[in-house]
Amino acid sequence: MTKTVNKIQLYSRLWGFALVGVVIVYLIMSSNVNYRVENILSFQFSDSVKEFKYLMLKESLYHKIEILVFKKMLVNNTIFDFVFIAFYTILFFLSFKVFELSIGFTLKKKFLLISFIPGLIDCVENISLLRFLKDMSNEFLFNIYFWAVRIKWAAVILFLFMTITIILYYLLVIVGRVYNIFRKS
Repeated sequence: MTKTVNKIQLYSRLWGFALVGVVIVYLIMSSNVNYRVENILSFQFSDSVKEFKYLMLKESLYHKIEILVFKKMLVNNTIFDFVFIAFYTILFFLSFKVFELSIGFTLKKKFLLISFIPGLIDCVENISLLRFLKDMSNEFLFNIYFWAVRIKWAAVILFLFMTITIILYYLLVIVGRVYNIFRKS
């Protein structure tokens, strides 16, 4: 039992560091003008090359920058997204481990590999986007990007629920500890 408790504590701490890493990378991506693309979800869920190009034009006009400058921002954002992918993949893996240890059930290693699927799909999304941005008339590359985005988000939802559940659990633990401190005094 003590060995399991120590593992839970270890993986919980690592999970906390990974969560902080995800937040820091997200804050860098959303605050640094070289990486920030404010309406990235609009681009991700655009239905066609035409809509994607329209969104690029609209964003460049809104920010009063040349479309090539905005395109470079989109490229920078996509390249930096690989760092974000690394952190959230670690977070998802550790979420799986914390969940597994918390319920006292050992999952087969192949189930733990599931935590890498969103990150791998996100890499396909990013690579196809970077290649598409070099040749914006290539419908095939856009279609790879289009489907990778949708498959990634479908896969991410499971892990977001798991991560939110773990966050809520730790918030309840903290509230309980604070309550006990005030109750004793």
